[in-house]
Amino acid sequence: MFDALIRRYSKRKIILLTGDLISLFVVIIVSLTFIYNQNRIQIVNPFGNQEKLLLYISIIFLTIISFRYLNLYKERNYYSGSKNLILVFKSILAASVILIVITFFFKDREFQDNSRFSLLLFFILGNIFVFGYRYTFLKIFRGSSTVEIFKRRIITIGAGDAGRNFAKEIKTAAGHLNLIGFIDDDDNKQGMEIEGFRVLGKLSDLLKIVDSNAIDEIFITIKSITYENLMTIIEKTKETKCQINLVSPYFGVVERRFDSQEYKDFKSVPIYSNITTVYPNYIKRILDLVLSIIILIIISPFLLIISLIIGLTSRGPVFYKTKVIGKNGKEFIWYKFRTMIFNRSDETHKKYLTEIIKNNKPIKKIENDSRITLFGKFLRKYSLDEFPQLLNVVKGDMSLVGPR
Repeated sequence: MFDALIRRYSKRKIILLTGDLISLFVVIIVSLTFIYNQNRIQIVNPFGNQEKLLLYISIIFLTIISFRYLNLYKERNYYSGSKNLILVFKSILAASVILIVITFFFKDREFQDNSRFSLLLFFILGNIFVFGYRYTFLKIFRGSSTVEIFKRRIITIGAGDAGRNFAKEIKTAAGHLNLIGFIDDDDNKQGMEIEGFRVLGKLSDLLKIVDSNAIDEIFITIKSITYENLMTIIEKTKETKCQINLVSPYFGVVERRFDSQEYKDFKSVPIYSNITTVYPNYIKRILDLVLSIIILIIISPFLLIISLIIGLTSRGPVFYKTKVIGKNGKEFIWYKFRTMIFNRSDETHKKYLTEIIKNNKPIKKIENDSRITLFGKFLRKYSLDEFPQLLNVVKGDMSLVGPR
């Protein structure tokens, strides 16, 4: 079980998550220890009011889900002090708002009065403790990028131009990936060194190479490949139980839709992991269903307000719906709040793509798109347009826990 977690998530991410949980638990205990009563601060037993304790502990898990939703466990964010500060603040603020909404429904006046001071402590200490821990983590582990134990051992399938360029990036980036070598079916490349990394063998040797080199992750870096050949490679790599990533500089255009990761100038999309062996699928589904329904109930007033503003400020439906391909090739309707003018010509997008193809430029998201409404810009800036995806979670199309 633990080996599967290590292969799916790096040691650093597991340490980061553990530290977040401990920091939030300490914050909860301190927040419940001090109450403001009879015009003075009093010290009480934090475990005395079990109802309140369970409420705050449940908020810990909602906060962690918020961290994941805001990509606080992605390397590009947890190694950035400024991004950490902003995203942690957003998450703690959201958790505090949820606590305020929940305590409002308690009829016990004393409970409400005591909770106000606890909430204030939770908000202040939550930001200080969690960001303080993450800043310490950043300082320690950014400097340990050369320490072997914290690096993920990887191999890349494909020793062509894309593989060569990927190897260059790995060499120059002081990151957490340790490239062991290449896999390639070209007979002429066997045993060759490319950018200082040896071609270890062919795809038929993959299982043996993964086992003998203790590989954690596999990157597929083939520039031009047929769908059938790609599926053959993916099915073969699945046998290793490693995390599999498909690398391309063009995944930036779908960054908001897929769970893409960024390794310097490259984008990679995880296409398979063995995390399902860590816990049964039915437990994952129950967690998804319970948590998403709770979150939907809590944020329903905000969703209603957003829906009203969209309806009042621009003509058209409240939701943007599109068909996407999910797990096992299953097609489903994907929901978001509409952020663009309804039925506006997509000429801007066509011109942008034409320029990219003509000049062979890397794909990035369009800036200053005239089709985006003023309120739509606000929703996109804070990722509020993605809240309706909770409906996809309820339906079973997507997941809050683990990969989508």
